[in-house]
Amino acid sequence: HDMGLSINNSAGMVTVTGTTTITNENNSTASALDIRNSAANFNFNTLNVTAATGSPAVNLQNDTGTTTFQTTNISTTNGTALRAASAGTLWINPAVNGSVNLNQGGTINAVGGTAIDVQNTTLSVNLMSVSSTNAPVGINLISTAGLLAVFGNGTAGSGGTIQGAANGIFLQNTGLTGFQWMNIVSNGVGIHAEGVANFVLSNSTVANSTTYGIDALNTPAMAIANSVFIGNGASNIHAQFNMLESYAYSIAGTQFTSTSANNVDLIMLAGGTSSTMNLSVQDSLFNNAGTSTSGINANWNGVLTATINQSSFIETAKSVTGVMINNTTPSGLSTISYTNNAYSTTGTFGTAFHFTSPGAAVLTATGNLVQFGNTNGTGFEMSLVNPSVSIANNQITDATDGATGMLFDSVTGPGVVAINGNTITLANSGALLDRGIIFSSVPASFQLQGTTSNTISGADTPFFVPAGTTTGSIVVNGAAVP
Repeated sequence: HDMGLSINNSAGMVTVTGTTTITNENNSTASALDIRNSAANFNFNTLNVTAATGSPAVNLQNDTGTTTFQTTNISTTNGTALRAASAGTLWINPAVNGSVNLNQGGTINAVGGTAIDVQNTTLSVNLMSVSSTNAPVGINLISTAGLLAVFGNGTAGSGGTIQGAANGIFLQNTGLTGFQWMNIVSNGVGIHAEGVANFVLSNSTVANSTTYGIDALNTPAMAIANSVFIGNGASNIHAQFNMLESYAYSIAGTQFTSTSANNVDLIMLAGGTSSTMNLSVQDSLFNNAGTSTSGINANWNGVLTATINQSSFIETAKSVTGVMINNTTPSGLSTISYTNNAYSTTGTFGTAFHFTSPGAAVLTATGNLVQFGNTNGTGFEMSLVNPSVSIANNQITDATDGATGMLFDSVTGPGVVAINGNTITLANSGALLDRGIIFSSVPASFQLQGTTSNTISGADTPFFVPAGTTTGSIVVNGAAVP
């Protein structure tokens, strides 16, 4: 009725070869393996722990050496499976010459408990599968260096399931942390990532959180690939920044669905001003069914580079914007590429792309398809300063009434706006005003450039710019304007 293997105040080297199996026929609540207060290096080949309960099944505490497992299989009920607190260095299936053995690592399964709880420990951990149900937190990493990865076997859910926790995965001040082929479902927050040096999620599902799918703060790098976010109560990705830093976020091949909030929120807070963001979105799908929401909402205050390519935005509610980008600093440069995307809405007052910046802007918008199935839609809406803009070969189609193809709320020169080869087809089926390309306000003159005709049909006002505010011209329906 006590520990299976206890090591205390050990120095030197301890090696356990072969397979170590610790069972629990008498339902002891003590740890299966307990190593504490030791400076030794410990080496285990395979560790199997079954039917643990109560105390952490594997407990590493106040150690300074390195504890190594090639494979660790732990199953526990109503207790933590693996705990490491100020435990020096923990290796599970570490990489050898940069390569990880995907047949090792092992499986951790905690029913009614936390699967992994590691604090103040350096990691090189590669596991096949990690699962937890109905615990305060499924996986908990605080103040760790190094790497933790869960890689699965290439099939859906093979990386494990984290379910029923207040925080499915809680990460604070960690190194590289990655999860593949996991189901993170029905938690309060799916994943909390604060100060994670590099966070990676791929081929996973984050679903039915009562709040955020991912809630991030000051995480410099995040990569999301080939995953699904659905049924979460707040934003699927909610990332905030209040530290001056260079940030890089990428999203590829991922599906987002939200009925109540922005799918992706990137929000600058006080303290993060003048930070740099490099945002890449590729081949992803954004479904919004919540009023006044956005597929992507980026509210920045610094240097912003955003590439949004070959993605789809399908909206069904009122006032939904596909991509909303607002860079609030006059001193920041915004470089935006919005290419080969598709936006469609059945709600009123939809906007495919909305960009605002009081600082210099370099904008490319080419090859996009915009379709409005209800009234008062706007294809592209922009407020620009010192612009270098190319808008070409886009198709904007309205099936009802009151649409505007391109709306420049304000353009402050000097700068160049080139508009070539776009097709704007407006149904103009009612009394609402239909417009093609509109420049509402030009506080300082800029240059228009265009040699390929833009085709605009069904517009009450095909083109407008305040008289005397521009040099150059574009071509609309075969004629140079203004």
